[in-house]
Amino acid sequence: MVRVTKATIPLLQQSKGRVVNIGSGCGLFSFPLSAPYCISKYGVESFTDVLRLELGKWGIKAIVIEPGNFGSATNLFTEDKIKSVINGVQKSASEEVKQRYGQAYFECISDYLCDLCRTSAGSADLSPVISNITEALLIEHPQHRYMPATIPWKMFVNIHRLLPTKLTDLLYFKILNYFNQKLECRKK
Repeated sequence: MVRVTKATIPLLQQSKGRVVNIGSGCGLFSFPLSAPYCISKYGVESFTDVLRLELGKWGIKAIVIEPGNFGSATNLFTEDKIKSVINGVQKSASEEVKQRYGQAYFECISDYLCDLCRTSAGSADLSPVISNITEALLIEHPQHRYMPATIPWKMFVNIHRLLPTKLTDLLYFKILNYFNQKLECRKK
């Protein structure tokens, strides 16, 4: 994304064009067991903000689309993919890591994420995302950010933004405690 954008800056300057990047609501907050995904989406957010600030003097607009949960539409978050990724992580882990965490840990993560996939699959309708991308590309004065998402997702994101970090951490610790309790039951 960065290389392509940098390569097109001369053309964008000539045309007073725009950059539209696809991030995620997960670029606005982090949650357990999602470090690689959240890191990459925070990067998209930050890169787009910097582009908007640095390239605005040439009339270039930089917009980020932050889709909410559209897991059902994309098939990126399926039980098969979760199991495949967890198996890959486990296989590539060093013997020390495998010993420290144990088989039950990897199985518990897989079960937890598969359960999350079944209960929180998200919307199958991508039309809000497509509509926001179209608007960001075509209207004269686009917003800096678009968040195509369900009302509950938008509420979650906004509450997360407003709550003090101590409170959101407490909520996540409750989730992790639940996860750890399930793991302890498996070890017995």
